[in-house]
Amino acid sequence: MVSRDVGKKLAYLITVLCAFCLGCASPGAKPAEISLPVQDATLYLKTPWQVEPAVQKALYRQFMDEYFSCWNEPEPRVGLEAMLEAFDKAKLSPGLAENLLPRSSKWYQDLADLADFGDYPNRAWRGLTLGWVEMRVFPTAKPALYNADRPGSMMFDSLQQSLLHPGMPVFVHHISKDGAWLMVQTPIAWGWLPVNRVARLNRTQASRWQSGPFTAFTNDNVTLKDKAGRFVFKAGIGCLLPVADGPDRVLAVRADSELRAVLVEAVFDRDFTANHPMGLSSKNLAVIVNRLLGSPYGWGGRYGNRDCSATLQDLFRTFGLWLPRNSTDQAATGRVFSLDGMPDNKKEALLLEQGLPGLTLVHLPGHIMLFLGRDGNEPMVFHNTWGLRVVNLLGHEGRAMLGRAVITNLRPGRELLLMPQPEGFLVNRADSFNLLVDRGDLIAN
Repeated sequence: MVSRDVGKKLAYLITVLCAFCLGCASPGAKPAEISLPVQDATLYLKTPWQVEPAVQKALYRQFMDEYFSCWNEPEPRVGLEAMLEAFDKAKLSPGLAENLLPRSSKWYQDLADLADFGDYPNRAWRGLTLGWVEMRVFPTAKPALYNADRPGSMMFDSLQQSLLHPGMPVFVHHISKDGAWLMVQTPIAWGWLPVNRVARLNRTQASRWQSGPFTAFTNDNVTLKDKAGRFVFKAGIGCLLPVADGPDRVLAVRADSELRAVLVEAVFDRDFTANHPMGLSSKNLAVIVNRLLGSPYGWGGRYGNRDCSATLQDLFRTFGLWLPRNSTDQAATGRVFSLDGMPDNKKEALLLEQGLPGLTLVHLPGHIMLFLGRDGNEPMVFHNTWGLRVVNLLGHEGRAMLGRAVITNLRPGRELLLMPQPEGFLVNRADSFNLLVDRGDLIAN
C-alpha cells in the first residue's frame, strides 16, 4: 500500500515528467486525435436554395470573360513589372535550398539573367496546357523554402505559383535564354512553364476552343481517352473542356513534334461531368463539396493537390462563378463583413445571422473557408488545411495535422492539450466574411 505522502510525490514526478516530455517533443497531433464532425455537406446545407437563373447567367458571362482574358487582353507590361518586383523581393529574402542551406542573392540574379528580360517580350501566341502543369514564379523547378524547423517545411515552396488544369488557356509572352521555360499569362496568375508543357494554337483552333460550349468535370481522376482508346490525361474538379462535335465527347489537346496544338476528340465517364455551368444550388454544391472532402492539401498545387484557395476556386469554377486564385483576393469578392476587433462569440453570431450557407467565404490571414451552415449554434465551414497551430510548454510551435479538405467548426482542436486557447482557434483569427451573391439572388429550391 502506498502512503499518502509517497503518492503525492509520485503524482508530482509524473506531472514533471509529462511536462518535460511535452516541452522537449516536437508538438503535433495525429489526424485521428482531432475531433471532427460528420463529414457530409448535406447535413449543414439544410435549407434548399438555388441561384436565380438570370443571376447565374450574368455570373457565367463574367466568368468566361475572366477565364479567357489572357487570350483576349494580353498585357505583357503588367507581367514584366510583376516579375521584376518578384525578383527584387526574393533577393532580399532568399530562403533555403532543397538541402535546407541558405540561398544566395546571386542564385536569383542568375535566374534573372536566364529570364533575359532585356529581350522581353520575345513571343506572342495563344496556347493550351498539356496535362497538369505546375506553374513556377521563376524559371526553375528548384524551391525556396522557409522555416525549416516547422513540420512540412518542404511543402511550402515560395516559388510554387499554382497548378494549372489540362487545356487551360495561356498566353505566351516570352521564352528564357536557354529555351527551356515560357513566361505566361494565365486566367489566374503569371508565371513560368516548361516549354514542352504548352501547345501553340493557330487562330482557328483558338476560336474553336473558346467558342465552347463546355463540359465541367465533377470528380477527380476522370480518365480521358482518344477515339483509338489511347490515354490522353486525367481530368478533375474544376477542369473545363469544349464539347466536341461527336456525341458524348470533348475536345482535348496534344502537341506535335514542333509543340503545335493538335485537337483530338476524347471520351470519358459521363457520370462525373455536367454541362457548364452546373446549376448553382445547395444540392449540387453539396455534391461537389462531398467529392472534394478528404482530398490532400498541396501548397500552390504541389504534388497535383490543392491548397485552401484552389479548392474553393475549383469548386465554384464548376458553377461558372469566378474566384481569384489567392485567399486575400477571394475575401474581397462580393459584399464584405469585417470581423476586426469583435469577440469570438460575436463573430460566430454575425456569421450565423448574415451568412448565406454555401455562398459565404470566411477569411483569416493566409486561409479561406466556405461557410456551410450550422450545427446547433456553431457555424460549420469547409476548407482544405495543412493543420492547426499547437504550442508546447517551451513555446515551440508545431502543427496538429489535418492535411486535407475537411468540414469543421470554427474551434477545431479545442480538445488538444497543446492547442493555445483562444488564439489557436480559427474564429479568433477570422477577420472577415463575404457573400458571393446577394440574398435576393436566391430562390427556394
